[in-house]
Amino acid sequence: MRVLFIGGTGNISRDCTVAALGKGYELFHLNRGSHPERAPAGVTTFQADIHNPQQTKKVLEGMRFDSIVNWIAFRPEHCSMHMQIYGIWQEPNPENGFDSR
Repeated sequence: MRVLFIGGTGNISRDCTVAALGKGYELFHLNRGSHPERAPAGVTTFQADIHNPQQTKKVLEGMRFDSIVNWIAFRPEHCSMHMQIYGIWQEPNPENGFDSR
């Protein structure tokens, strides 16, 4: 399984990184690179600021993941912005019945 962690080097996410690697997941981190020493061997790290959509899209261009875990979304607007970056968000449209709320 290919998994992307947004963040990945914080207190909780680092333990989850170790657990995911232990299960044999192909694990990727996307973060600003502030703490590269906290990423264990076996993690592929992409360096970008998730709050810079253009930079993030460029770094992740062509990449596909089975799962994305966002450790740094603290407000609803963070989630919608991040989902737009990954191409999995659509604005609500009553004409096609899609409602993402």
